[in-house]
Amino acid sequence: MAGIDLGVQSLADFVRLRRGAVGDAAAPNAVRRVPAAMGRVGRAAFRQGLVSNLLNPKVAVFYLALFPQFTLPGLETTAAHGVLAGVFWLMCLLWFVLVLLLLARVETLLRRRGVQRGLAGASGVGLVGLGAALALRG
Repeated sequence: MAGIDLGVQSLADFVRLRRGAVGDAAAPNAVRRVPAAMGRVGRAAFRQGLVSNLLNPKVAVFYLALFPQFTLPGLETTAAHGVLAGVFWLMCLLWFVLVLLLLARVETLLRRRGVQRGLAGASGVGLVGLGAALALRG
C-alpha cells in the first residue's frame, strides 16, 4: 500500500504544481541564498571525500599495476611516473568539471515547473499502478 500512498502524494504534487502552489519552482532563475551552515557542511564533506580518496588503496593498486607498463623516453622512472600521474590527475579534473557543468544544466532543467509537474505526474501514475498491481497480486 506504500506505493499507492506515494503515488497519491506525487499526483497531489502534480495538481499543486499546475496551480503554482510550489514557490521554489515558480522562479527557476532566482538566486538561492546558501546559509552559512551549508558552507560548513560543504567543507566537511570535501574534507571527508579528500581523506577517503587519499587513503583509498585502489588508487595505489591502479598506479602500481598500470604505470610500470609505460615508459617515457628521456625521463627517469620516478619522473616518468610523476608525469603520468599528473596527466591522469588533469584528465580526472577535466572529467569532473565537465560532469559538474552537465549537472548544473540538468539542475536548471529540473527546476522548471513543467518538468517538475511532468515528473510528479509520471511517477504518481507509475507508483499507483505498481501499488495496485501488488495489491491485486497478493
